[in-house]
This record gives sequence, structure tokens and C-alpha cells, in this order.
Amino acid sequence: MADRTSELSEQYSIIRENVHKRAKDFGYVVSEPARALHKELVEHPEFFSVEERRLITIIFEQAIEDAYIFQSLGKPLSFQLQKLENDVISHIRNNVESFNSLLKNEKLSAYTLSWLQSSILESEKLVDGLEKIEQAGYGKSEAVQLARLIKSYVTDRNGRAAQLGDPIYNVDYFFGEFYYSTFFLNPESFELHVLGHIFDNFDKYAFSGEEYVNGESVKNVCISFIEDESDDSRVNIIIRNDGHPFAGDTNAVFEKGVGHGTGLGLFSARRLIETIGGSILMQTYVNEQYTVGILINLPIYGRVV
Repeated sequence: MADRTSELSEQYSIIRENVHKRAKDFGYVVSEPARALHKELVEHPEFFSVEERRLITIIFEQAIEDAYIFQSLGKPLSFQLQKLENDVISHIRNNVESFNSLLKNEKLSAYTLSWLQSSILESEKLVDGLEKIEQAGYGKSEAVQLARLIKSYVTDRNGRAAQLGDPIYNVDYFFGEFYYSTFFLNPESFELHVLGHIFDNFDKYAFSGEEYVNGESVKNVCISFIEDESDDSRVNIIIRNDGHPFAGDTNAVFEKGVGHGTGLGLFSARRLIETIGGSILMQTYVNEQYTVGILINLPIYGRVV
């Protein structure tokens, strides 16, 4: 019985980590297009035929149901996995057909059309990921120019924020001599597990005040690459924010179950960093503009000292 409990616990952890990994795709494919359609239906019901109104209502109701199932995956495992297979995946595939039909409506706004088109394009990628949700793995590693990957990630994140009317990140980059350095990792996994969870935590905790919710302030971040003085073959990557100071346990934030949510975000980031030979920790800075930072130490690919 103990072995079975341990097995279920590990399976639950894998599923929850993969839920985090697929959350962005889920938003693109399911939640955001459903919200955009529902908003247009409420504001301009005259734009739609009776059949289109029925379709949008079904899509919106199913999106709410699917989001609940998606966020509850693993509790209990057997029931939620069955709901995922029987309901969520079939809803996503049904949406593709419905979205294609709604694209013919010339009165839809460009904003809503872009969500529908993106959802159609990305749906099979999400379905494929959800069908493999019980499998662990970070993908095949390759030599990656990390400075460029980080800048591209921030640009994409700012683009999504601007589209939604949210405040964007203003980033000061200090890459120095390490701009062209390469690191051996899987770029998609690094974006999802590390950069995604770091910036998600910044959004939820550092930049959680009313001034950010209302879009009145930008989110200032400083990203630096600094030589590891104890090892010339490694680099410290420091991502700091100027949001609210952190008063909790800076070590505990990387432990499973810590925080207001599932506590798997930074835990997942640490697991990935450790698999590629690195380490990650949180630091606070007193009486400085950038108050809280995440320090990642990684080996430079191909450099051995």
C-alpha cells in the first residue's frame, strides 16, 4: 500500500508540473477565445445568428467546465484523467470546427478573430500535450544562446500583455561579454518551466498592487549575466524586479506545496535547472531599486576550465 501511495504521489506531481507547462497553451486554445467570443456576444448580440449564439454559449460554458477540470487534474487522478480524455480534449476538437464556422462572420472584431485563428493553429499541439500529461521529461537539449532566448521571451510576453491591455515589462539587460555564450538546454522547457514561472511569480506577488491591475505602472526588471568568480566555466543569471519586497522564506519558495497555489511553479523551475547542472535561489536586496531577484547558476556549454 505504501508503494502504491508513493507511486500515486509521484504521478500527481508529474501531472501537476505538466499542468503548469501546458497552462499557457490552454489559455490560448480554450480560455481566451471563449472569453473574446462571449464578450462580443454580450456587447453586440445583433452580430450573430441564432445558431452562432448557441455555439458561442456552448463554447463559453464548456471553457469554464474545462478550466475547472484542467486546474483540478490529479485530484483524484483516475477521475480527473478520465474527464480530461472524455471532455476537455473532445471540447477542444469540437471548438476547432465551431471556430472555423464563426470565422465566416465578418462582424467579429480583429481581436476575437486573432484568438480564434490562434486557437485553431495551436489546438493539436495542446491536445498532444494533454494526451501525454502523465509523462515526465524536458525535451531534447541543444546549445542555446540564452541571452537571445530571454529577450525573445520578454518581447513575446509583452506582446500578449499589450494585446490584453495589461502593463508590460520594462527590462534593463546587462549581458556584457556573455551575450553570445551558449548553454545546453531545451529552449521550450526553459521558457515554460523557468522563465514562465519566474515571471508568473513576479506578476502574482511582486507586481500585484492596484497600480498594476489598473495598468497604470510598468513592471521594471533587471536581467544580468555575471561571471561566477569561483568557476570560470559558469555564469550567474540574475533576474530582479522592483515590485513589492519579499518577506517570506527565500529557500522555501522552491519547495513543493509552498505558496498560495499548488506551490509547483518555482519547484518545477528548480527541478529543470538541476537537471541541466545548475542551481537556483532567491535573493533580496535592501535599499536598492530592484528588491527581489532570482539567481540561476549555469555551466557555459563547451567551456571547461
